[in-house]
Amino acid sequence: MLRTLQDAMANILFTKLIDCFDDLEKLSAIQTSNEFKILTKMQTILDEIKHIEGESDSIDLYLVTSAWNQIKESTSAINKEYSSLLELIKKQFKITTPDDFLLLGTLINHEKYIIQQLNEDHRAQYAEYIKKANDITLNYRLQILNYNTADLQSRFFNDSNLINQKDIEYKKTSPENTIIYLDMNAAASILKNKKQKTYCLNGLKNKRISLVYSSYLVEDAINMNPIYLNEFLEGLSEITNNNMIGLIDGTPCHITEDIHSTVQRVKKYSNPTKTFERTRFIDVIRHYHEHPELRKGKKLNNAVSEDIIGFFALSSKAEFPGFAHIVRQFCDNHLLTDFISNGAISKIENAEMNDTIFKLTELFDLVNYETETVSFVNAGKIYSSYRDSKHLEHAYTSDYFVTDDIKLRARGKIIYSITGSRTKIINTKELFALMPTFCGITV
Repeated sequence: MLRTLQDAMANILFTKLIDCFDDLEKLSAIQTSNEFKILTKMQTILDEIKHIEGESDSIDLYLVTSAWNQIKESTSAINKEYSSLLELIKKQFKITTPDDFLLLGTLINHEKYIIQQLNEDHRAQYAEYIKKANDITLNYRLQILNYNTADLQSRFFNDSNLINQKDIEYKKTSPENTIIYLDMNAAASILKNKKQKTYCLNGLKNKRISLVYSSYLVEDAINMNPIYLNEFLEGLSEITNNNMIGLIDGTPCHITEDIHSTVQRVKKYSNPTKTFERTRFIDVIRHYHEHPELRKGKKLNNAVSEDIIGFFALSSKAEFPGFAHIVRQFCDNHLLTDFISNGAISKIENAEMNDTIFKLTELFDLVNYETETVSFVNAGKIYSSYRDSKHLEHAYTSDYFVTDDIKLRARGKIIYSITGSRTKIINTKELFALMPTFCGITV
């Protein structure tokens, strides 16, 4: 009972800390929240209860409260160390807050404005304060993220028994016509357009085209409004005849599987899938805070945003802050090492193609090329971007990949050009214009 209550307390506090993760000024309000008042009362009650013999304290509560207590103590200490400077700043800018968190957050968030208003001596002191304050907040954030990662790994391990190769009922196929890979928005656009749906059905009947998808489209579909789910799945099955691209021994293959079997497997794996996506999201947040030199708007990101292939072809790229970290991250992959060195990859063996596309998407994520804004508020879009990248790994065996996602098209076109894939990436408008030609219809 004691352990259960402590775990519940850890979860409440962790949720509040995550809610304020991106906003240090907001962190100051935690201590006046109803949740914090409840936690304080619960702790008082627990302190009065004798521990049940043999029952250990919650490690979760220890880790979360340690992170909280450490940032509180460190913030108070740094504000005391620089008390003369802070009093001067508070007076000059008419800051009245007595709260250490709020003051520290304000001084970090408005660093550029405040430092311009100070004299030379105070600027140097303020720069020292900000550096130490950033170190404190980075350490706190990493503690919270590490706790979250450990918790997610434990959950994934507990759910791993759900994964069973016997759930896969793939049958290999060998399409010899034009192969068109669809993501969620492309499939939905076709099903909403009666004329285009008819084209697709005629092309399928005449064996001129094969529309294909992957389990990642089904995963996206399951997250849609349940009212429309069955109608969508029936329509998808109709226009594709259940033709898919699936991984067999890590290699994308053309296969067929009853869509209901795919749906059941995706639903069964839903919890470990979400846990994995959350873990990846936490890694993105950690990278953002550990390597600010690679963020959007920084020197390296501005260069890759303009021309990512051209950047890695530069002889002077090693001078950019953050480049050494990129080299370290991919030093174990000879193909990526080549690209990072000279902006090109030599001939890729078929067995290496899937992994190379995966590694390139990781590289693009690392340098924030066509990525979503990093924050906990944006978690849903970052989860989705992971599935978008998996589409690229599946679609390269097709003639066309259809998506209306602008960022995915931009990334995909460059990745496919680097790897030498024949796949053309188009949007649904371009697909609709080409559909009569695909189906042998004269308009």
